[in-house]
Amino acid sequence: MSERTRVVVVGGTSGIGRHFARFCAERGDDVVITGRSAARTKTVADEIGGSTRGLALDLAEPERIADALADVPHVDRLVVAALDRDHNT
Repeated sequence: MSERTRVVVVGGTSGIGRHFARFCAERGDDVVITGRSAARTKTVADEIGGSTRGLALDLAEPERIADALADVPHVDRLVVAALDRDHNT
């Protein structure tokens, strides 16, 4: 097992989740980002670089969350940055 900190960022493909994932990757953490689209999470993980990988995970389907994260054996830090904003004017 890696001696590095493992960070999972739910909602890591955009906004503050993406910025936080990049920060963690730059300091040498193992980072897993999630998003609804497998293709998008892979693209963003490749852009972030380091030891970052992407997993497709949709919080609107809670019955699938455990299976989606099954191959992440250990998590030191969990960040939930996914949110569905309303149009607040």
